[in-house]
Amino acid sequence: PKYEKIRGDIFRTFQKDSDYKIEEKEISRLLNAFVHQHPLYSYQQGMNSVCGPLLFVMPELDAYYCFVSLISKHSPTYWQESYIGAEAGCKLVEHCLKEVDNELSQKLSLINPQIYAFPFISSFLSCAPPFSELLSIFDFYIAFV
Repeated sequence: PKYEKIRGDIFRTFQKDSDYKIEEKEISRLLNAFVHQHPLYSYQQGMNSVCGPLLFVMPELDAYYCFVSLISKHSPTYWQESYIGAEAGCKLVEHCLKEVDNELSQKLSLINPQIYAFPFISSFLSCAPPFSELLSIFDFYIAFV
């Protein structure tokens, strides 16, 4: 079932950004290897979007080890079944929004922050186009993680 879930998400990875094509078979190999080698983690939606930029800028094996480090060492609670880390990140967005834009925060106060923040937080913003800006964000992540 986990391999079917991966296969079901791969075709959506950066499909709207034709300038940045990543081979589906590379994404599949990376994600399948990860879930096979790291049984504490199951494939979660968003992992495909995180590995995409890595595969775009580095060889597949390097991308795999970078992905392993990002997931298992630097953000392990983001990707566990409970998503406890990503949920905490959504709460942080809610608190930051109160400080930065109180008016918008009040308008969104009736909505659980997971509704509007979860896809972005759980994927390290990799689901937000354009891809060229995503590469800059990932440069920052990797430089400071």
